[in-house]
Amino acid sequence: MRLDGLSGETLITYPRKLIGDSYDQLLAFCHAHGFKPKAVEEVNDAASMLGLVTCGLGVSIGAFTGSLDAADVVTRPIAASEEWRFPIAAYWRTDAHSPLMETLLNAARGFDAEQNDSLTL
Repeated sequence: MRLDGLSGETLITYPRKLIGDSYDQLLAFCHAHGFKPKAVEEVNDAASMLGLVTCGLGVSIGAFTGSLDAADVVTRPIAASEEWRFPIAAYWRTDAHSPLMETLLNAARGFDAEQNDSLTL
């Protein structure tokens, strides 16, 4: 699917205060690919986002994790979406040392090496 076909729709996304620079990166990606939203509606959680999309009040763009279990909601991969990368972070207590935490950190470090991106853990 090409983004320019969504022009005139409302973009439903998380607010800048929750996703930081990813907010501006998302809007820049949309504009670069011809999607000029008529408005941006900000929500604080995924349930609200899905609810607004389900009601036909706009569209949302996010990481593809498979089809959603919601009536009347369609998920489609976006053409050129491999051009957009966004940062992720892992947080943990400084005094926490558990086998599960070590497994998570090792998996993140392995993912970082595969992606050849910078990740500091």
